[in-house]
Amino acid sequence: MQPEPATAALLWDMLHAGRRAMQMVEGMTEQSYVVADDVHPGVERLIEIVGEAARSVPRAFRDNHPEVNWQGVIAQRHVLAHEYGAINQSFIWKVLSHYLPILVEQLEVLVPSSPSMESRLIPTNETRPARTLRRLLAQGTVMCPGAFNALVARAVAQAGFQACYISGGATANISGYPDIGLITLTEMCRTIREIADASKLPVIADADTGYGEVECIVRTVVEYERAGAAGMHLEDQVFPKRCGHLDGKALIPAADMADKVAAAAKHRLTKDFLIIARTDARSVTGMDDAVKRANLYREAGADMIFPEGLESEAEFAHFAKASPGLLLANMTEFGKTPDIAASRFQELGYQLVIYPLSMMRLAMGHVARGLESLKKHGSVREVLPQMQSRKELYELLGYTPGMQWDFPNRPVRVG
Repeated sequence: MQPEPATAALLWDMLHAGRRAMQMVEGMTEQSYVVADDVHPGVERLIEIVGEAARSVPRAFRDNHPEVNWQGVIAQRHVLAHEYGAINQSFIWKVLSHYLPILVEQLEVLVPSSPSMESRLIPTNETRPARTLRRLLAQGTVMCPGAFNALVARAVAQAGFQACYISGGATANISGYPDIGLITLTEMCRTIREIADASKLPVIADADTGYGEVECIVRTVVEYERAGAAGMHLEDQVFPKRCGHLDGKALIPAADMADKVAAAAKHRLTKDFLIIARTDARSVTGMDDAVKRANLYREAGADMIFPEGLESEAEFAHFAKASPGLLLANMTEFGKTPDIAASRFQELGYQLVIYPLSMMRLAMGHVARGLESLKKHGSVREVLPQMQSRKELYELLGYTPGMQWDFPNRPVRVG
């Protein structure tokens, strides 16, 4: 009997993760694997994925297929989830060399064959978003509009952008509070997961000050990458932080921020995951200190530097020359930075340009004017031409009434 679609998807996820884990250690011996520290996090995460999916397979299906050691698979995930960082790699090797090959063979019999499911097993750009992002950055400056929810993220993809950004400030604002560090790691990870699933784009996510000290940074980088982010940025403000374009900020010691950056670089699951260090020093201690901090953060392991609150093209040009390497520019409105085109940022030496609040400000402007019109006229007739139609919404969602809509669903680009 064929499994239900949701069960089939879980089985394919198990099969995909199992095969990927085995591919990562192909050609290795137990001795070479045990000392391959850079391989361990990715393999461990893939084994966790196998166990998480197995745990979600309905019990009735598991009971009907006792040939699969379901409890053993789930137990392996339990060990990794509760002893992360102190794992016996010889045990993991036994899983990789003995248990996973048997499981993969069993799953290949159980899983129904279909083009939509088979595509889940083909390594694509969306399965390695950080690698995709690095490739894009090597080709030219990447424009990265902010998406404050998954529907906006689909619109970003539909419009043809190659990456999107998640602002901690926007995520806080749509929850009804200001950008003062109240957003939690759990809330951000849920947003990352939704936006990465909906857009299929590489996602850069704001990690504020890292939700705490070095121990918290370690968890943050692991959770962000697990949630589907391609990179994240950390800032050197004192908590509670504030918007980078406001006065009255305070900075932590540069050495403390360097420790955070080093921890993030060390504990990311893959080397492609982008660690971006933001410095707010320009408006606090001056440009010279901003450059000094940036170069220290690069030495600590930052892949890219985000100089916040620069006030002119000349400052962006000076910073790029004084801190060579990958750079992020924040093109936010109503702040300290004048309006600069993405093409000009490319000329100035910046590979990534974020627009963190632009779409939220546009949306809320229309919401405010729509409410004003509704109150004044007792009807939305006056603003109806400005609305997204039902047809346009369904096209954005990839939804046709009466037809099965499968999750995750890929956005269709227009134009």
